[in-house]
Amino acid sequence: MLTAIKDAVNSSESLERTLARSWLLNGTDFGYVASLAGFDPDAIRRQIFLLRDRGWTKTDISVLR
Repeated sequence: MLTAIKDAVNSSESLERTLARSWLLNGTDFGYVASLAGFDPDAIRRQIFLLRDRGWTKTDISVLR
């Protein structure tokens, strides 16, 4: 999951960035994966929406932990 967030924000590869963003915003298994990783899926999704709303600017994703 953190790899997808990093890819969505920092990847220089357009396809990789697009796929990561799509999964983070719309992935059907996102909640399951977030739970397995020990995260609250709703809280993480809210943070992802904030990243999107800020234009996916490069940031220190450690704030999501």
